[in-house]
Amino acid sequence: MAKYDFQVNVCNETETLLLGRKIADVFDFPIIITLVGDLGAGKTTLTRGMLRQLGHLGHVKSPTFSIVEMYEILSLQIAHFDMYRITDEQELEFFGFKENFPRPPLASLASIDENIVSIVPPEASPFQA
Repeated sequence: MAKYDFQVNVCNETETLLLGRKIADVFDFPIIITLVGDLGAGKTTLTRGMLRQLGHLGHVKSPTFSIVEMYEILSLQIAHFDMYRITDEQELEFFGFKENFPRPPLASLASIDENIVSIVPPEASPFQA
């Protein structure tokens, strides 16, 4: 799995959605993408742009309370995690985080707190929001 490292600045929701669409066009799946940023930074908006580009037409909500939202688009399963309230690896196992890491055909998008970034596999592609 390739590792990408780059920085892009966006100024509003429209640009964030467009960036998400562009990301979905260039990444190969399976993939793990980690999204790091403050509350309201645009992590779910970026995810919404990616999902729209892949063909998802339904609602895309933040998994803040559910911890994980699953999407199936064609033959691609996408797990969108929000791990800001997760404090240790046992909680991750309870919510199925490790089981949902990419194995074809799957993508994982994880909004993570910097305090638990160590649990993310080294091949993950990080985004700082």
